[in-house]
Amino acid sequence: MPEELRAEALKNRDRLISGNRVELETIRQRKDGARFDASVMAKGISLGFDQVAVYLIYRDITERKKAERKLERSEANLFESQRLCTCAVGRTTRHPEW
Repeated sequence: MPEELRAEALKNRDRLISGNRVELETIRQRKDGARFDASVMAKGISLGFDQVAVYLIYRDITERKKAERKLERSEANLFESQRLCTCAVGRTTRHPEW
């Protein structure tokens, strides 16, 4: 895991030990150092005698996050295009000689 996210991980560990479920999207790091977007689902499981096991599922959601960012850029471009068209139509309507 990236060093800058260690505090987040410790907080989530404490939540798991307390019996809470953790679901989040975050960044994780592979053994080779490459980072990736991850969906994390985790649940602490009491084993008795003050022992807790943790069940974790990591899913690589890199492609989904790329698609979300692309959609956000596309929507921003569309909004800007609509804004510019509205300005142009407004000018044409007010000043037909332009």
